[in-house]
Amino acid sequence: MKYLIAFIVTFSTTTIQAQGLPHPLNPPLPDLRYGTGLKERGIGRDVVYNVSTIGRDVVHNVSTIGRDVALQRLYQSPSPFNDTLTSKNKNRKWVAVAGAVLYSVTLFGLNELWYKNTPRSRFHFFNDNREWLQVDKVGHFYSAFHLSRILISPTSPPASRNAGPMSTGHRPPQRGDFTTPIAKGKSDGKAPPARGVGGAALGFLAMTPIEILDGFSAQHGASWGDLIANAAGSGLALGQYLLWDELRIYPKYSFHQTRFAPERPNLLGLNLLQQSLKDYNGQTYWLSVNIASFLNNDTKLPPWLNVSFGYGAHGMLGGFENRWYQGDSLTDRSDEQRYRQYYLSLDIDWMRIKTNRKFLKSLFYILNAFQIPVPALEFNAGRITDPAKKRLTLQLIYFTR
Repeated sequence: MKYLIAFIVTFSTTTIQAQGLPHPLNPPLPDLRYGTGLKERGIGRDVVYNVSTIGRDVVHNVSTIGRDVALQRLYQSPSPFNDTLTSKNKNRKWVAVAGAVLYSVTLFGLNELWYKNTPRSRFHFFNDNREWLQVDKVGHFYSAFHLSRILISPTSPPASRNAGPMSTGHRPPQRGDFTTPIAKGKSDGKAPPARGVGGAALGFLAMTPIEILDGFSAQHGASWGDLIANAAGSGLALGQYLLWDELRIYPKYSFHQTRFAPERPNLLGLNLLQQSLKDYNGQTYWLSVNIASFLNNDTKLPPWLNVSFGYGAHGMLGGFENRWYQGDSLTDRSDEQRYRQYYLSLDIDWMRIKTNRKFLKSLFYILNAFQIPVPALEFNAGRITDPAKKRLTLQLIYFTR
């Protein structure tokens, strides 16, 4: 679950966007508050520029032949519109630079935390698809989804991004306004989804350098299973963008401490932070599905209510088995049964709670990556050898067990 660190740090670029800076993959739209407009008509079309300045209005009516001259004159004239564009372009560069620096620092930190004390080798692949009962693969899926989500969709895009090119941004509320709207050129419905594809691709590529670090580690190795899980996570984000223009299904994460970490602290973590990343026995991953978004608009269900399906595992003291060597000494804990667990619970889609406060929007954006602690129905897929153990159990507060 080292990818969770990359997700948390990468989110900081989204927080910057929430303060009013444009998204690196979404060029700023013209600010129409200053009266700058453009109308084009037919083969012999006229281009009309309305330029508002202090104390005067200048109207240019030019033909297609003179359009380039008028554009040059417009951008050379002193105008709040020009200043806004210049400022936003500079801000976009700073956001891109900040994101690159933060990501580089994240990779360096992961190398120090995860790989520094492990022996290195030539780059190689390693088949770890049977490790940890695939909980680690679900972790890759989760992290890739949220990295792509950050790159595809900022916390709170202005309403004008979903409006037509001549719109002022004032329109009746629509379903996607308070969830995760993504600019798609709804004015004509034909704009290419370059931002969604680019964001998903970058989300996948952001995970790849970490896989390369695994490939040079003698104790690990690059994994085709990890790469497939990364692609699936980015694909889920992109697929919802292309299909619904909003996110209706969120992978989420929860964690509780277990009794297994003290037995192998170097492998499963010495403290709470390390255990939340390394102890797969305590990690549960969820698919949180918004109910109302799949029903008619007149449904009486709260728009923020989700149903959540969870997956986890129990009894794992090693990746493949519960036997390990420490020096020449063999420890055999095969008596501890390894088994999968499935959960059913309720959840909240925080992005569907309406608010105009930037802080709350950023907070809700973060919270939508984590499952809330509520009662959950657990299905135990292991062999029932203890009469006191039931296959189906109601966990009143799941995180406290």
